[in-house]
Amino acid sequence: MTALIAAVLFTLYGTPAAWAHNALLDTTPADGARVKVAPAKVVLTFNEPAIATGTKVIVTGPAGPATVGDPVLIDNTVQQELTSGLPAGDYTVEWRVTSADGHPINGSFSFRASADSASDLPTTASPSAAPSVTRDEE
Repeated sequence: MTALIAAVLFTLYGTPAAWAHNALLDTTPADGARVKVAPAKVVLTFNEPAIATGTKVIVTGPAGPATVGDPVLIDNTVQQELTSGLPAGDYTVEWRVTSADGHPINGSFSFRASADSASDLPTTASPSAAPSVTRDEE
């Protein structure tokens, strides 16, 4: 009889909260964002920490793959470093994380970089264009 009551309660109330899957709360850049240049990394924020097993972040841009190394898990975030000097254009982020209960979840988002990363670097002035310096005479 106790088993029957437990089965009915389990059916009515579902699985315990400890068996819940991760949920994506936010991304940086945001889905559909237009950014000046491609960022140094993408960040996915979840409602709870993910585990490293099975976690992947693949970023593809106009020049092809744009990731460096493996994703880094910090608290409730998964961070993926991107290569430097990325070109302007559309980027797609495909991700998969493994929840603490062992179940994988996945998804994707995209953003657009308006300019090449390299074009955002300051240029060095030529010696002839350098400003002159004057000293006050005492």
